[in-house]
Amino acid sequence: MSYSIERLHAQNYDEFMDFINMVFSQDLMTVHFQEDLPLLFAPDEEHMQNQYVIREDGRIRSAVGTIPYTFLSCGESFQTKTITNVTTHYHYTGRGYMQALFRRALEDMRQEKVDFVTLHGNRERYRFMGFENAGICTTASFTRENVLNRKKRGVLKKFSFRRLEDNDLEEIQTYMRYFEAQPQRYVRPAHNFMQTMHMWHGEAYLVLNEQEKICGALNYNAKWAPMLKELFLEDESEADQVIAAFILEMNLSKLNVAAYAQQPVMMRSLYRSAQSVSNGGMCMMQVFSLERLLASCLNMKLQLLPELPQGELVLECMFGRFVIRNDGKFTVERTEKKPMLEVPDYEIYSFLFGPSELLIPYDKKGLGELAAWFPVPIIIHDVDRY
Repeated sequence: MSYSIERLHAQNYDEFMDFINMVFSQDLMTVHFQEDLPLLFAPDEEHMQNQYVIREDGRIRSAVGTIPYTFLSCGESFQTKTITNVTTHYHYTGRGYMQALFRRALEDMRQEKVDFVTLHGNRERYRFMGFENAGICTTASFTRENVLNRKKRGVLKKFSFRRLEDNDLEEIQTYMRYFEAQPQRYVRPAHNFMQTMHMWHGEAYLVLNEQEKICGALNYNAKWAPMLKELFLEDESEADQVIAAFILEMNLSKLNVAAYAQQPVMMRSLYRSAQSVSNGGMCMMQVFSLERLLASCLNMKLQLLPELPQGELVLECMFGRFVIRNDGKFTVERTEKKPMLEVPDYEIYSFLFGPSELLIPYDKKGLGELAAWFPVPIIIHDVDRY
């Protein structure tokens, strides 16, 4: 049978949504993508052109979504895409349809000068398409017992929470200011900010202190397990207190909280009273323009750790040979100099972006104190990862 690859249009919306809802609901819980991921799907050209499909005999048999975003890091802007709704009808698996869609989508991304692309899914499947695990996410797990123990010791502060409705325009602007203060983040346009907040049925809240003044913002999601996907506070040292108050107000038995490297004070606060703290992989990634992205992430780390040693490192990897230099600001350039360190194949993702040294024993004798440069933080907030 012959097949064709096409990018969809607004008139394909109903047919496409019926297809991906049907296929995903065969193996997972029942899904309704229009409601579960309201930011990604709409019956217009802007949204539907992000979808690649294979048709056979005129009907959609396989689909891949490529959702565009802008990533900001230390004042620099990067164009990125996220792969979503990877779907093949179960009667048509094993025919290479998915590989064909990925090849077409990735080639288009290179032509469009996309800087990097992310996805979530089976590592063994996607590494053969050029993706590898990259980045670190931290999750702190709390139980009601944590809160009750604090209550016994008389160390609970009072906080309350105001859930935002879609028409709370002034309060939404307040939440946006907290988010936009983050040095690494996706752009969340004002016109669809609340759609982002509602991904997988999340809800946005403002945090109020004992004087009922706004002191923070959070996104709460209970789709599968109660979780704060992001928490922003004016005083990050009070994070454990805010979480305790949220557990009591929502009458939760447990709560997971996402934390990020750009929030070191908050992470210390969470560690003080959490039942457990764990690190995991952030996502899978394929980078097209390594030099600029790496330099930006290194400068992000320099903001967090100004004492990082200055110096020069020549690194050989699958992307080429680079000289990485810190003379008060990091730069990354291609070079012909002799390499000081060679990192094989896709291990470069783990070495640069983490968790590297916890998993892979690199010989860092030649690096000396410059080994402190890695891994670098690349932070995509949990709310923005699908």
